This record gives sequence, structure tokens and C-alpha cells, in this order.
Amino acid sequence: MNAVAAAALPAMPPSVGDVLTFWLTVPEPAWLSYDGMPPMMVTAHRLARYATLPRAIHTYCVDSSAYTELGLYGEWRLNPAEYVALLRKTQDEAGPFAWCACQDWPVEEEMLRATGLTPQEHQRRSLDNYLELTDLAPDLPWVPVVHGVTNGMYLRHRDAYARHVDLDALPVVGLGSVCKRQTSIRVSLLVTQLFEEGLQNMHAFGMKSVALQRLGRKLLSADSMAWSTAATYEPPMPGHTHKSCSSCPAFAAQWAEHITSLPLVA
Repeated sequence: MNAVAAAALPAMPPSVGDVLTFWLTVPEPAWLSYDGMPPMMVTAHRLARYATLPRAIHTYCVDSSAYTELGLYGEWRLNPAEYVALLRKTQDEAGPFAWCACQDWPVEEEMLRATGLTPQEHQRRSLDNYLELTDLAPDLPWVPVVHGVTNGMYLRHRDAYARHVDLDALPVVGLGSVCKRQTSIRVSLLVTQLFEEGLQNMHAFGMKSVALQRLGRKLLSADSMAWSTAATYEPPMPGHTHKSCSSCPAFAAQWAEHITSLPLVA
């Protein structure tokens, strides 16, 4: 193809992977040692099950397991000091991680029912935990998580954090409690407002592909484990003998490659 013909072709739109880091949420820390995997997110409650962790050969980050802890137990079973100890063990055995989420308190209705607390109390506890963790282990790459039921509550929670730490200057700030509301116009307006007001380091927890295509330019990173659900409705990959690929590293890696190749819209 000559230069004139190439110039006449429409420019390819940027993809999700061109503008943000996508962390594939995986069910087991053992996956950190598997070949051919993308950047991964592992969960604290899975890390705690391992007597000895495998050495990671891939970039990874750590989710606090807030939904598991609060959903099943209505509270955090590990206190902040124990959580720090778990993460230090993880670094020593698996290797350094990119960042680790604080022990936040999401504000979805099911979380509030599990704890019996108000959204405002969840917000306060998220902030208090982040401050305690940064005092206990200032060397660890802690990520604060901003929550809210309404957009106004998100902004007030951001402002509460901002009285203690410059959120805009942090490497990563988590945006929580959006998983089930991310397709709404309210979430789009929230992300846009936060981005335009300087919060250009947002990690969106549990973002689906449609939202990533629409909001990717305004996010630093996102994660998802939706591949596992998708795999339960599809036949196994060719040559795979298991009933489904819902716990299959090869399927998960292929799914992550597909997500990051999706074109951005708007």
C-alpha cells in the first residue's frame, strides 16, 4: 500500500488498552506465576489462604476483598495491623505489587444491610481506615477508595479525604460502589466531573466493557472478573476438557485481550 492510499484510510479509534491499565481480577494468587497472563488483581481473602505464595512473574495489585468481607461477615475480620502483615507477607513471597486498596466500606444496599450501618458511617470508616493504614505502613502503596450513593455523596467523600491528603497527587485513587450503576448517566457525569476537577488518577472497580469504552479516556485503570461469568455461558475453549472455562487462565487472558482491544466511543 502506498502512502497516498494509506493516508486515505480512516484512522483507527484508540482502544481501551491504549488509554488505561486493565487489571484482570483472578480467583487465585497461583495465577501470578502462570505464563501468558496480563496484569492481574488478586484479592486479600485469597492471599490469606496460602501458607506460602508463589513468586509473581507478572505485574499485579491487591484488592481488599471488601465485598466478600462485609457481605459475608458484616465486618472486617482482619484488623488494620493484621492486614498490613498479610500484605508484607505477600510482598516478601510473591514480590512487590503496584498498589493495594485500603479496607474500604462500600455503600451498596446489600452492604448496608449486612453491616446495619448508614452510608455516611461507611464513608467515615473507609477514610479512617486509609489514614490508619498509611500511619501503620507508610511505605506500602495504599489506595484510598471514594464511595457514595449519590453523586453529591461521592463529592463530599472526596472532599473529606482531601482534608487529609492531596488526592490529585496520589498515584491511584479508587472509585467504588459503581459496579451495579456504571451504565447510568449519573456515573458518567460523576466520572467526568471528578476528572475535570483534577482527579485524573481514578481506578474504577468492577467496570464493564460498555462503560470502559465510554469512560476509558477519563480513567487511569479498571478491573473486572466478569470473564468468569461469561465463560459459564460459553462452551469450553477448543482442546479444553473441563465442563466450562469459568476458572480457566487461558480463557481469562483471552477475554482480557478482547476487552483491551475494544474501541473507545464518544
